[in-house]
Amino acid sequence: MARGPRKPKWFVNKGKRKRNLQAGNQKGSNKGNRKKLLNLSRERDFLYDLDEVLDASKAAENQGVLRANLLKKASQNGIDEAIEYLDEVKGTTITEPTADKIERLLKRYSTWRT
Repeated sequence: MARGPRKPKWFVNKGKRKRNLQAGNQKGSNKGNRKKLLNLSRERDFLYDLDEVLDASKAAENQGVLRANLLKKASQNGIDEAIEYLDEVKGTTITEPTADKIERLLKRYSTWRT
């Protein structure tokens, strides 16, 4: 028996909405999971500016360690943890004005991510 022409595969679910049954993908559910992290598309710019600030402050002895720790904490854990790390090393490794400049850099190169 002939049923007539068949619809192409791309047309079959044209008007129907697809249901996503995963619990975490509901509208607005990931707002609580957002963190302020380093914007990875501007990572090179951030590192260049950070190197300029550290060179101007003459903190050459621990510059590599400080740079690596700030980058890791800002890109994976969050800007707030990177600022806490800055507060820990403020008196010993770097001076207070340098820490303030780095904190402004962190805030400038940050973005909200899930």
